[in-house]
Amino acid sequence: MKMALTFSHNYSQKTQKNNVMIQTKLLLLEYVTINDDSRDGKKLQAIREVKDLLRIIDFNLEDEPLKRSFNLKKILTVLKGAELSINQESLVEELIDTSN
Repeated sequence: MKMALTFSHNYSQKTQKNNVMIQTKLLLLEYVTINDDSRDGKKLQAIREVKDLLRIIDFNLEDEPLKRSFNLKKILTVLKGAELSINQESLVEELIDTSN
């Protein structure tokens, strides 16, 4: 039983670390986009919408989204109730590629 608890604890720590890395990356991208002279409004909107959708996911139950951008895109599409925009899709790919 103790081994199962240790495994679960390690699994949860890794999931939380990945989630924190993704949230940090989003925050940095938002900061850079806001402070950029060109201020890409569509990118900023995509960042904020993905950030809001990510708050809904329980990463203690959902580890798979953090492993592949395809998985995260599917979950975000369901949560959004519509297809992700091109900006949102490219943002998800950037987040997953840099967090692994």
